[in-house]
Amino acid sequence: MKLHPLKSAATVTAVVGLISIMAPAVSAAELGLQGTTCSVTLTDSEHAQLKRKLADVTEKELKAAHPELRQQLDKYYSLLRVGTPAELNVPEIIVANYSLVARKGHTPLFGEVVSLPMNAAFETHIQPVFSQDAASQALVSIRDFPDTQAGGLLRSTYPQTYNALMEVRAQEQRLYQACVDATPGEYTLDFGRGENPDEGPLPGSSFGSS
Repeated sequence: MKLHPLKSAATVTAVVGLISIMAPAVSAAELGLQGTTCSVTLTDSEHAQLKRKLADVTEKELKAAHPELRQQLDKYYSLLRVGTPAELNVPEIIVANYSLVARKGHTPLFGEVVSLPMNAAFETHIQPVFSQDAASQALVSIRDFPDTQAGGLLRSTYPQTYNALMEVRAQEQRLYQACVDATPGEYTLDFGRGENPDEGPLPGSSFGSS
């Protein structure tokens, strides 16, 4: 799960959290610093929390916005909710994802939002190491995002995903700022919980801890 800003109206490839009615789950992230390079380590539990919420918020909003896709979305999310990463049927997930995107005429924003849980499950967002310069650029992008075309489009089309993204970005911002300020150490992150407490989390290994 890469800690990086959204780059364009057609790019919503960031960690999505969930503003939850459940009691939040509080965890600690370890920020390391060597020279001008920062590293972040999250626990398996934190990884699972993020993936769980990513699936919950996008599934709920996509089904509400696109009821004609409910059956396909059910299948897609069932493929992502497995016990371990080894159980992920990658080819079938990719086909299900492509089929959903094709049904909506390859609309960029829809494609990016529906791909968020897939990318997280495949861990293509992972960026455990980044420079202080990259952290500075990310801070600017996070702060400016609400006023960009991408921010406005996401806010008006998928408001729950937008609100959730802003909450998680506040957690990311703390880590980026600590990197820029050269203050390594443990940072408490509040990711909350998903909306389906009886369902198991999406699979995931450690974030920079292997």
